Amino acid sequence: ANLIGWKVVSGKVTASLEQRDPGTSASQIMGDAASRYAGSDDDKVICCTQRILQMSRPHPEPASPNPGRHERNTPVSGCPRRSREACSVELHRARSAPLRSTGKGCGRDTPLGGSGPDGGVHRGPWQHRGMNTRRHDVEPMMSEVQERCCAVLEAASGSQHFVDDLWERPEGGGGNSRTVAGGGPIEKAAVNMSAVWGPAPPELAEHLTNPAASFYATGVSLIVHPSNPFAPTAHANVRYFETDNGDWWFGGGVDMTPYYLFDEDAVSFHRHIADICARHPDVADYPAWKRWCDEYFFLPHRGEARGIGGIFFDHQNSDFDQVFAFVQDLGMHLLDAYGDILAQRKDTDFDSTNLAWQRARRGRYVEFNLLWDRGTRFGIQSHGRTESILASMPPTVTFEYGGPTPSNEAEQALMDLVTGQPRDWLTP
Repeated sequence: ANLIGWKVVSGKVTASLEQRDPGTSASQIMGDAASRYAGSDDDKVICCTQRILQMSRPHPEPASPNPGRHERNTPVSGCPRRSREACSVELHRARSAPLRSTGKGCGRDTPLGGSGPDGGVHRGPWQHRGMNTRRHDVEPMMSEVQERCCAVLEAASGSQHFVDDLWERPEGGGGNSRTVAGGGPIEKAAVNMSAVWGPAPPELAEHLTNPAASFYATGVSLIVHPSNPFAPTAHANVRYFETDNGDWWFGGGVDMTPYYLFDEDAVSFHRHIADICARHPDVADYPAWKRWCDEYFFLPHRGEARGIGGIFFDHQNSDFDQVFAFVQDLGMHLLDAYGDILAQRKDTDFDSTNLAWQRARRGRYVEFNLLWDRGTRFGIQSHGRTESILASMPPTVTFEYGGPTPSNEAEQALMDLVTGQPRDWLTP
């Protein structure tokens, strides 16, 4: 595998290696991973090794800053399609071989954790060069969150796999927008990770305690629109901001939008979130953040909630280590409850009436995102990447004059929910 450049993320450590010899085999590559990360969690190294193999196509330096879309398990020249199980076997075989020292360190405190052959630091393509705070802890964690969320959704689907869309931001930074579209239980899903920086846009001023000249932001945002009308839509994000004036904060949230209400799904979803918050009592506040979510995901022009809510939080900066631990815990388990719900509902029988209701109710989702969502508005106003910002839009939607009108008790139950007072899903 002729590697132009690659990096392995295990836990919070990232290493970048120089161009490998064209004759380097997959086993040798994984041997490097094993020797560098002996004792690390196998799943993390396996996932990272799969990513390495995906990038191992022989090619010249890209002429365009956007390498384009790559399927996660696409075969490459000299590298047949490899399953997760095959990578696992290969990795353990490599680990059992004698370890070969590369003579290069990969300390946690170096930017992105890697040092070059000359002792200097190899900077990743998204690394900001101006500020020097805790972003080196946060960005690798966000990469793990993206990987975990994609894995949960692929497992729930059982038949679909994400494709990658790598992109760069001219002002600084870039990201990877992973998407699934059609052909299975998920009609459309996007799990986006980005790390961007540059001059602070005027739109950021309202979020700052003190004026700032530059900023850094990284995070993961996701949306899932299932094919089956009885499976709910899910939305979530975790994010981190910092500025050159010393301000920093975490934010995020997760919420669910059903088209047909199942009380047991709502209870399971909220219980899962509340349990995560309970593990971090010094920083997380489920009751307050649920209220914030209910207030935020509301369409005032319709007098309707978007769904059953969840939690929403922002500007959390009391103690970095504690807030980081909470956001990491939440991020790595964002979709655990939702994945179970999707797996259970994806094969429910439905007819054209159910499908028409789903598509009409999706219109409310579009209205909220385009009219009221702060993240969408900020992204567009600050000249963010439009394709990623609007990835949350559902793939098929209808707008009915005077509608949608419930045609049965189940649909009326949903309308009673979204037009009524928010429910406490944890109290019987």
